[in-house]
Amino acid sequence: MGNKRILAFAREAGGAAAIAPVIALLKSAGADVAVCSKDAGVQVFERWGQRPIPLAEGSGGAVTQIFAKAWGGALPDCVFTSATSLPQLDMTEKHLWQWAGENDVPSVAVLDQWQNYGLRFSGTEKKDYLKYLPDVCCVMDEIAKTGMERDGFPAERIAITGQPAFDAIAAEAKPLPPGEKAALLAQLGFQSDRPLVMFVGEPIRLDFNTTYGYDECSTLRALLEILGERPVRPNLLVKKHPANTDDDYVGCGTEEYHDRMNIRIVGTEFPPRPLARAADVVVGMASILLTESILLERPTMSFQPDAQVLDKCFPATVGALPLITARKDARTALYGLLDDPAYRADWMARQGTIRHLHGAAHRVVDIINSRCAIN
Repeated sequence: MGNKRILAFAREAGGAAAIAPVIALLKSAGADVAVCSKDAGVQVFERWGQRPIPLAEGSGGAVTQIFAKAWGGALPDCVFTSATSLPQLDMTEKHLWQWAGENDVPSVAVLDQWQNYGLRFSGTEKKDYLKYLPDVCCVMDEIAKTGMERDGFPAERIAITGQPAFDAIAAEAKPLPPGEKAALLAQLGFQSDRPLVMFVGEPIRLDFNTTYGYDECSTLRALLEILGERPVRPNLLVKKHPANTDDDYVGCGTEEYHDRMNIRIVGTEFPPRPLARAADVVVGMASILLTESILLERPTMSFQPDAQVLDKCFPATVGALPLITARKDARTALYGLLDDPAYRADWMARQGTIRHLHGAAHRVVDIINSRCAIN
């Protein structure tokens, strides 16, 4: 790679997690990477020791200020970003791809999730559908590639690399050692003799309003009702999405059930993977953390009560998890996973059909190297 100049950006936590391992490899090979971010992405990059430069938006003026400081005004050899933000939330990725195209700078993006393919490359108006395209988008697998093509993304711009954020999971694919788990439970204020159920939050109400038929609040309330029926109630950990606020969970039932079970709501102060490894069951809706939980070999459940949109959870769409929309089915699954070893074993065998394409970060580096060579 030499001293190639790379302008990197991600805003969302998931997007930053997808490109941070690639940035680490680029830097170790001698590339000069100007890492830019804002909002939830900043904390992820900092966890990797990558101090991001603030970048509010991807206009020409903002970009010029970045490489004026980083390289004395020289253009980057490649723009490298996540492909994560929905247009109604942030357009920085898209404007960076547009700027790169206008200035003959190659652009490479990394997809982090199996959903909303077309939206990630579109503006807020219908006429701007797939208006913003990187030269190459690195995707997880054939399923993602097919979904991208179905939504109209040009096939010649897609490269299957795997998801770089998943590369480190193999070493973590086991429960936390008993001592570490006990220490974490104590830190969370939980009783160590109770099972731990972890609920994975998402900003569905913020991003999609009532479109899905459920959101993080209605799902959490349904989960609380199910757990509240158990004679021995578990510890319940609610892991907020980085875009969630405490207000998103007001009125969701946690106040009513606090006297009946131990409930803790946490945010980005706790990295998600150790929490998932400590959990006896991980319950969510469609978050990428459900896929990570499966790869970590933890019992994982997708619960989408009264769902009107049925294709948002990747493990469910490929049959590794059942898509549970009815409360009675959720109760059967959750109780079975907590109480019945045979039920749990069958469930784990089914979810174990999901595999990660290891070495994803190295493949993305190869793509970037090839694009820089073309330039």
